[in-house]
Amino acid sequence: PAVTKQMVELARAAMRTAAEEARVSAEILTEWRFGDEAFDADLIDLVRTTARGLGIEPMDLLSQAGHDAYHMCGVTPTVLVFSPCVDGISHNESEDVEYEPTIQAVDVLCQAVLARAMRG
Repeated sequence: PAVTKQMVELARAAMRTAAEEARVSAEILTEWRFGDEAFDADLIDLVRTTARGLGIEPMDLLSQAGHDAYHMCGVTPTVLVFSPCVDGISHNESEDVEYEPTIQAVDVLCQAVLARAMRG
């Protein structure tokens, strides 16, 4: 959030400067925020632990994608489990996944959900 706030302030200042230099007026009509929510640390740890228990080394992935899960963070503890895409291409018509890593991701998700449901 602090970095986002700084970026917004820099963008506003740049907009004012550009408007002054062009001798025009500029106005922000709509603001949209993204990036202030965080996934649940306990669930992240559970997914990591579950993956390792299944012999899968997890990789943290920062995503700017506006997944529905991002919006759920304000309502309930939330985490995302990703499956690797072929050649790292994601959110693109060329996106493709292989069967085995997808099954592994589903297994991690299933086992993590069961572990969370069975906690004491």
